[in-house]
Amino acid sequence: MNPGAFDGSTEAKCVEFGTERDLVSAYLKEIGAFRVLTSTEEVQIGRQIETDRAALQQALGGIPAGVDAILELEDRLRSRQLAIEDVVASHDGAPITAQQHREILRGFARIRRLRHRTSRRSASIARSASIRRESASPSGAPPSRPARASSSSRRSAWS
Repeated sequence: MNPGAFDGSTEAKCVEFGTERDLVSAYLKEIGAFRVLTSTEEVQIGRQIETDRAALQQALGGIPAGVDAILELEDRLRSRQLAIEDVVASHDGAPITAQQHREILRGFARIRRLRHRTSRRSASIARSASIRRESASPSGAPPSRPARASSSSRRSAWS
């Protein structure tokens, strides 16, 4: 039954309180027991949530086996070897809608793209470091630059 629907107990509560005004007073008294956040507090909490969410994503992304497992789930979902309900539960227990399913798959695809981009960048850094090591002198020092001619020697060449 819908929690907001009239089920007869509402009438009993009104009778218990005496009048509708008593019911409203009781409601206001109950909600008045909770402190309301200021706009500054709401902003601070929102920023903290964003910071924590970013830290969580970074931490999860730093576990290669975890990323592999997530991408394996995506493969199995896309190939219909696994149902979305076996992987994700909605916050209210309702079945996953088609729109939510698409959003979940988009999220998985984003993880795959980010992993691919990270792998490419890591490979680029590794190649660059390898080239620097190969071009270094045997003593490990960087190669020396040829000496520049002084400005007076350059002028004399043109005279």
